[in-house]
Amino acid sequence: MTIWHLYIPIVLLLSAATLDRFIHFVWATAFFLLTLVIFSGIKKVKGNGSILIRFWLKASTPKGISKIHGTLMCLFVLYLGSWIPDTDWLVYSHRNPLTHSIAPYLLMALVIKKWKFGNQDWNELLLIMFGYGLGSHLLTDIIPGGNVVWLPAYIDMPFLFVNGVVCIVLSHRAITTRMSQDSEFNKSMQLTAKAAAD
Repeated sequence: MTIWHLYIPIVLLLSAATLDRFIHFVWATAFFLLTLVIFSGIKKVKGNGSILIRFWLKASTPKGISKIHGTLMCLFVLYLGSWIPDTDWLVYSHRNPLTHSIAPYLLMALVIKKWKFGNQDWNELLLIMFGYGLGSHLLTDIIPGGNVVWLPAYIDMPFLFVNGVVCIVLSHRAITTRMSQDSEFNKSMQLTAKAAAD
């Protein structure tokens, strides 16, 4: 169990099943994959040594959790990150700078750090997925012209761009830090790659 599991009933009750939601989720998935490829380099993406494969295996298969459960939670948290900005529809203030910024990411990071609920390691890994989902939403909201309420028109697109990029950069930095620090996981990946080569 993680803190992210607590969001499942909220999303089921409040998230509308619309084309817009689907598009934001597809963009979140694409941003996750694309930014890892760009930041890691094409050569590092191939095979079990890739940061993409290593992170996905780490996040989707924590100890004591089935692969299906882990994969579904990764996808759910990615979806959650792409949905959170649009929760402002519920208070009739769409694209406000509180939900359409890095604020939800920072709030979740603080909650995870202070409230040690459930599997702390998995909470932190899933925060990375949340950051990618949130960042992708902010960046794709630039396409229709930004329109962030309470901000002057000339600031809204740069505001979304900076907040979106910071979410993705922080998430990617967290991946590279986790993967370089996790020597046990790296050793098991090297053994798997060596066994496959033999």
